[in-house]
Amino acid sequence: MKRSFIVFLFILSSIVSLSAQSVVETRGSIVDKAGDPLIGAVIFFRNVADSLATFPAVTDRNGCFKQLLAPSRYSYSISYLGEEYNPKSNLLTIKDQPIDIGTIKISVRAVQLGEVVVRVNRPFVSYKGVNPVYNLNANPSMKGSNLLDGIKHLPGIYQREGAGLSAYGIYDVTIALNGRVLLLPKEEVLSYLTTFNTSDVESVEVIRNPGPEYGNNLDIVLNIITKKKSWQDESNIFVSSDITSQRGDLFSEALRGRFNLNKGISRNYLSASISNLNRKETLETTFGVDTTTITPRRLYGIEAGSDLQLSKSSLLGGRIGLSKITEALRNNHTSQVNLDRNVVTGTLYHHFNRDNWAWDVNGDMLFSKSDILYQSLQEAASSEHDNRTQSYRATSNFFYRFSPSFKIQTGIISSHTLLNERAQKGELDLRYREHQNSVYATLYYQHKSINGRMGVQLNNDIRALSGVFSQDKAQRWSWWNWQPYFSVDYSIARHHLLSLVLSSYYNRPQFRDLLPYTSGSSGFLKRKGNPDLKNSFRYNLSLTYSFMRAASLEFSYSDERLPIVEMISRQGSNYYLSRNNLDRSQYIRVVAGLPIPIINNQDLGINWLASTYFAFHRQFDRGVVNDSHIDRTFNAYYLMHSQSLSLPKNWNILAQATYYSPLFMGVYQTTKPQWWIDLTVSKRIANWKFSLSGRDLLNSNIAEGQVVGLPMEMHFKKNWHQPSVTLSISLFIGNDKLKGTRKMNTSESADRIVSTADESISLQKK
Repeated sequence: MKRSFIVFLFILSSIVSLSAQSVVETRGSIVDKAGDPLIGAVIFFRNVADSLATFPAVTDRNGCFKQLLAPSRYSYSISYLGEEYNPKSNLLTIKDQPIDIGTIKISVRAVQLGEVVVRVNRPFVSYKGVNPVYNLNANPSMKGSNLLDGIKHLPGIYQREGAGLSAYGIYDVTIALNGRVLLLPKEEVLSYLTTFNTSDVESVEVIRNPGPEYGNNLDIVLNIITKKKSWQDESNIFVSSDITSQRGDLFSEALRGRFNLNKGISRNYLSASISNLNRKETLETTFGVDTTTITPRRLYGIEAGSDLQLSKSSLLGGRIGLSKITEALRNNHTSQVNLDRNVVTGTLYHHFNRDNWAWDVNGDMLFSKSDILYQSLQEAASSEHDNRTQSYRATSNFFYRFSPSFKIQTGIISSHTLLNERAQKGELDLRYREHQNSVYATLYYQHKSINGRMGVQLNNDIRALSGVFSQDKAQRWSWWNWQPYFSVDYSIARHHLLSLVLSSYYNRPQFRDLLPYTSGSSGFLKRKGNPDLKNSFRYNLSLTYSFMRAASLEFSYSDERLPIVEMISRQGSNYYLSRNNLDRSQYIRVVAGLPIPIINNQDLGINWLASTYFAFHRQFDRGVVNDSHIDRTFNAYYLMHSQSLSLPKNWNILAQATYYSPLFMGVYQTTKPQWWIDLTVSKRIANWKFSLSGRDLLNSNIAEGQVVGLPMEMHFKKNWHQPSVTLSISLFIGNDKLKGTRKMNTSESADRIVSTADESISLQKK
């Protein structure tokens, strides 16, 4: 208690002393005589003119520290594992420029430690710049869960009806693993996340305005950081299974397992998964009912990976995965599509870093072979297709720090896709090639209360299509475009932050939308390609205010030229769904978020977090499509409220309510709001976790409205048949035996302590 009170006085005196002065960032590192970083060491800066003014800083896992100090003269001392150290040259003069005092070496005294129980409260959320970084294991409700379930507990993150995640109801979410976007088929990404236990993950960073190193045109990136190599050899196994009942008549099952082995300089894993999905969706229209049934969709997957810590500065890693998917999709009991796909994916990466520079190289590949059988259940007709896809991606990213205030980042991204589609009977023999290359450069600036970046990305896209039909000629598309970006963050005062961001995006037509032939879309409308589609380009300007880096209010304006939209086109007496370019689309948007820790009583074992997110969207569309003038304006609202409650004896409850106002979705205009309620109750017993989840319990998520673009009125009612109940069971078997020296054990504990030295929302239960 006495020590906590002294630390509190240190922090209070720091706040009082800095509140009325300009401050300068001071950074450095602390190592032992062998050059190894000292994790969790505390350096105390004391003002020579006022010995009561003391400013502590804690070193991170790399032994680095930083502190904001007012211009003056200071002395400093170091505390590590209860021992005090006073370097000979420990005087420092701070002026009006950031200063790097370099590396401080100390000779660590031998300390005899008895058996000690270390209890540390890691924060649930800390911040890296303006991006929230979540420690899933600091929230009791997430412990023992698979990673996907843990991510769905994050404030504002939601899993859509189909594959994919959304943030705040309006942003698409892209998944990256250790800074590398996953090169996996979209429907397999979420399945891949379920093979991880939350204990395998160090943190999840939510990147609101991702840089070009993550790719083009991304709204939000969830960057999953896996745990670094442990100081001791260890192994563990995670197994999870679930069964889902949809409206009581369709059942889906899944079984997953992951084995981790840390040995010497390597960190290795082997994972496998099997799932069986059954699903039904119904679209009721003025002209009949369109029912889509998937019975079943089976996925088999296996993956192995390894990281090798070649030296303190060099990490080499890779993974390889195999998967097989079979699917039977039936439409209106009149037609059926059978899919049999085999996929091979692989990744090889290398990270190298020094004191002021770092270099990352990454290579991905994907091979896919799909056999597709189209059948008519009313006529004796069928068509077999053979699709082969090859995708390659190579990236190189270089980072260099010129000074404490300036650093630069440059990179290259090159990706290539080759697709061959052949019909075993008929004239279809399609050959498609796509090449995309990007180069970018970003300059970062940091000084006192200002952080900023500015840069540009140059992109080149080449697409070539040949052999669609024997009478068609080869077609080629080529685009050049550049994307400028800019952001600045200004800390107005303690807990108050303003952020101004200018982003640019370009949207390429999807491959299927360029093909000049007709394909099936639903029981009522066919889809027709449009080879004249052009790239769209959008600028987005946003201003965000955040309080305590938790509550936030964002205003944004977007202006897009040649936006790609889905419309209904007429050809003779037939109507088709097709993509077209409008002239212009603009919107203004307001997004507000408020996560509040209501109760955090560790003595009673109760943690209660309430989160509310609201979005308002007003859009203006202008253009001409098929000689028809488009001039429309519409508003949309989104509201999500969740309550996460952790109770004694490892009981956890998560309740979430979501509301959407009427809005436009392609050619569908809803006229009634949509809302639904989700509820999850879970219980941990030793290494077991049992969870019971209900989705859309009241069957209220039903979209009703009309189809826009037809000469006659066509009303619709879309039911995703969401009401479902899922029972999940997971088991974690770990090897917790510690092996190694005193330094390794204490360093690992100190690493956990470092994470608490930040402004954060803490939900950890003792």
